[in-house]
Order: sequence, then structure tokens, then C-alpha cells
Amino acid sequence: MADQFLLRFPLPGGPMDRAEWWSFASPAAIATPVSGTLTQAAAAIGSGRCVWLVPGENVLLAAPQLPARGLHKLAQLVPYALEEQLASEIDAMHFALGRVGRDGALPVAAVDRAAFAGWLGQITAAGLQPAAAYADSALIPDNPSQCVLVIDGQRLLVRRPGQPPVTLDAEPLPTALGIAGFLNDATSEPTADTLIVYASRADWDMNATTLETLRGRVANLKVQLLNDGLLPLLATTLTALTPVSLLQGAFAPRYSLTGGVRPWRLPMALVALTVFLHLVVVTTQIWQLHREDARLATQLRAVAAEALPDITHIERLPNLRASVDSRLRAQRAAVNEGLVGMLSAMGGALQSAPTISVNSINYHDHTAEVTVDAPDVASLDALRAAARGRGFSAELLSATQKDSRFQGRLRLQEPAP
Repeated sequence: MADQFLLRFPLPGGPMDRAEWWSFASPAAIATPVSGTLTQAAAAIGSGRCVWLVPGENVLLAAPQLPARGLHKLAQLVPYALEEQLASEIDAMHFALGRVGRDGALPVAAVDRAAFAGWLGQITAAGLQPAAAYADSALIPDNPSQCVLVIDGQRLLVRRPGQPPVTLDAEPLPTALGIAGFLNDATSEPTADTLIVYASRADWDMNATTLETLRGRVANLKVQLLNDGLLPLLATTLTALTPVSLLQGAFAPRYSLTGGVRPWRLPMALVALTVFLHLVVVTTQIWQLHREDARLATQLRAVAAEALPDITHIERLPNLRASVDSRLRAQRAAVNEGLVGMLSAMGGALQSAPTISVNSINYHDHTAEVTVDAPDVASLDALRAAARGRGFSAELLSATQKDSRFQGRLRLQEPAP
């Protein structure tokens, strides 16, 4: 399996020319995330599959309920459905749509078009071709029974069960937790939430005091340290979740002949090549059949000219082959029937008995009486058997000895038609 890479760019709160990447889903995966310039990232990723993560605070994630079902209608309604949640004008935003869920909600990701275009331009200029682009917050685990908090430097990422994630400014953290609904001074009663907190060792040490105050405000608090940073956590949920890719519409991936190939293009090209070769073979076979048909037609006309010499315009016959077959059958019947057929049969029978000579033949009404001279009676029986073998009815009428030879008289009758 080819390497897959998560690429975070730009880094939240970091220099605009810095990125972070990590490979996964292959034996050659990088042990820990690496940071550097986009050029260094492009050299490390190479031909691997690149999934680009955009800072969640720059992307609005929502799931509005819309009455329309057609994609075109949904695309028209989405900007107005989210207008009150947007900090910028609708015309300045790029909207990416997911698939309508079973509950009728439509996942939507919205980002400032100019900012996103600028980031994408930097990435492609470095030689990278991302296959998908997600808000990093969209890959925060969606736990059906727990609220999830992620401390990432000066950011607080919050995801409640079944809801889109929210990215907040973590400075100061108590204020951010209050906005998220976990530190509410109006009540001292704990919420029914079970809360799991993900943080690096440095972020936990810096915010441990504030986070520990949550134990009395939630039903259960769990803490998990991210020893290798945020990317490994996001990678574990990449295959489980179906986030909305921002690479849609004008920002859809474009592949050059040298820069990559869409996964479906190779099998489609093979199918097209197979169909083309099949058509070539079929066309060649049809051409060969037409050529052979023309050759046979020429031969048939030549045979017809010999078999039907009394017909002037052979080409006018409705069925040339049937006419030739009929004439040939008539000629064969003329040869095989009557006296000629009888003589032919006798000649063939005498070849099997060369010591016999014919004295006379009396033919009448499909029957012939033949007088022969044979050295013995056995030769006469052999002649009779040979005639029967050719389909004639043969009967030995008499055998008279004369000197040392025998005079035999046979009756031959033509086979029934």
C-alpha cells in the first residue's frame, strides 16, 4: 500500500511557511509527526496520498436541515441557511457539501474563498497535490457517549455526541470552557456529561489546574495524553468518519498527465482498450468473411457456367447454388441408374473377381441377366456378393460345369429408388 500522509497547513498560531506532516497506513510510516517547510513536506510525501488539514477555526462546520433534495437546490439554499453564522459575506465564502444523513441533516463546510485559494496555491506551488482537504476539527473523534475536548496550544476543540465540532480560542481557558458549557458559575450541579480530554504533555501541564476543576462539573472526566501530538489522533478517525472535503467545485483536484492519475482512470482506460481491440477483431473478421464470400461466389459462378451450359444468363437465377445442385444430382442419377448404372456396378464387382469374364448381358426393365465364365462356383458366389455390396439385388440362377470351368447365370436388379 502506498504511503498516506496527513499535512497540517497553515499551522495554527505558527509561521505561514511552516507545515506539519505524518505518514500512516503503511509499514514505512513515520514514527512521529515532522514539521518543516512546504518544500520539505513535498519532498517527504513524494507520490504518496496527501490529505490536507486546514485549521478548524477558519472553517465553519454545520449540518442544517434543508427541505430540498437535489444537489443544485441544496447548493443554492446552503449559503442563506448559514448566513447568520458566517463572519464574512456569502459571496466571499466557499461552500462544500457532504451527503444528507438519515436524519435529513446536510453536512456543510464553509471557508473564506480567498484565504483557501491562497493556501492551496502555496501547496501546489511546492509540488503537492492533495487528494482531500478537511478542517482538522472535523477529525476530532465523535464519541456517542462522551464529550470530547482537545487542547492544542492556544486552541480548544470541542465535539459533543452527534454534533459538528467547534473550535474556540483557549486563551483564557476558563472562558473557553464556559462558552463550551463546562464551567458555568450559575450552577454548582454537575452535568450529566462524560468528558474525555486529549492534550499533549506540555498543554496538560500548563492547563492541569483549570482542567481538574472540571471533575466536579461533569459526571466523569478522562484524560489522555497525546505523546506524539495531534496528527496520530486525527489519523485514527480518518477512516471512521466521513468529513466534508473542501476540494469541491472550483477547487476540485485536477490531475496532469505527469502529476497523477485518478483511481478510476486506469481501469476505465483498460476497459476502453478492451472494447477497441474487440471491435478491431470483429471488424477484421467481418471483412475476412465478406472477402471469402466474394471468392466463393466467383467459384460458384464458374462451376455454374460448366454445370448449366444451356442457361445464358446465370446471374438471373434466383438461387444459383440450388440450381447447380439440382443439375448435378440429375447427372449423377443418370449415371447411377439404368443400363449405365448396371454396367458400372458390374465393372466394380468384377474388379474383386478378376478370373471371371462376362459372356453376355441381357438388360430389361431395371433387371439384367448376366452370363459369366468362372473357374469355380466360389468365384460366382464372390461376384454375387460384390454386386450386393454395391446395393444391387443379386441372385445366382445357375452354375453349369464345362470342361474345367463353370458357366454361371446371375440376375441383377437395381436398388429401389
